[in-house]
Amino acid sequence: MVDAAVQTGDHTLTPMAAVAGSIAQVALEAGARVGVGTMIVENGGDIALMVAPGDSVRIGVAESIERRRPTHVVTIDSSSGIGGICTSGLGGRSFTQGVAEAAVAVSRTAALADACATVLGNATNVTHPAVEQRRARDLDPTTDIPDLLVTTRVGSLPHDVVSRSLEQAASAGRLLLAGGALQGAIVRVCGRAVLLPPEIAEPVK
Repeated sequence: MVDAAVQTGDHTLTPMAAVAGSIAQVALEAGARVGVGTMIVENGGDIALMVAPGDSVRIGVAESIERRRPTHVVTIDSSSGIGGICTSGLGGRSFTQGVAEAAVAVSRTAALADACATVLGNATNVTHPAVEQRRARDLDPTTDIPDLLVTTRVGSLPHDVVSRSLEQAASAGRLLLAGGALQGAIVRVCGRAVLLPPEIAEPVK
């Protein structure tokens, strides 16, 4: 968890940003130790996986955390180097600073994907009357991010505000890609999506 948070380069993250992905990863590693080949561990939207030679798996990416209908599919084989696909955003189990319905990170481990998903989700933060935020400590006195503003509600956002939010996520994603922490991302805000790189996933037909 600590290593994953550090590798994002985001100094606002605490190790808890990678907790769900790390738990999935530990379960995956336990399977690997007893000789399991292809294995998928799903922990509430945070997925750890390994694919045996000759196998491939298809992971659906949901429309949002609350609406589980898949809009895209990521195909992974043993040579892809992908070990984690994790999701952050509104409606999740943890706080978010942004307005993303889903911020999905694809990375080499689930712990790192979880941390990157948090960064991507936070990057969608925009100031607008339709976005309501509160200090995290006012919602949870035991939170690890007490002084940060977190999003509690998002209403209707204008097209240009959504565009700005998605571009901020794309900029954060490009930095994570350049630094090697991320292999791909899908971020959705108000029904619109950005994919990095565009070929990371195929649309569901």
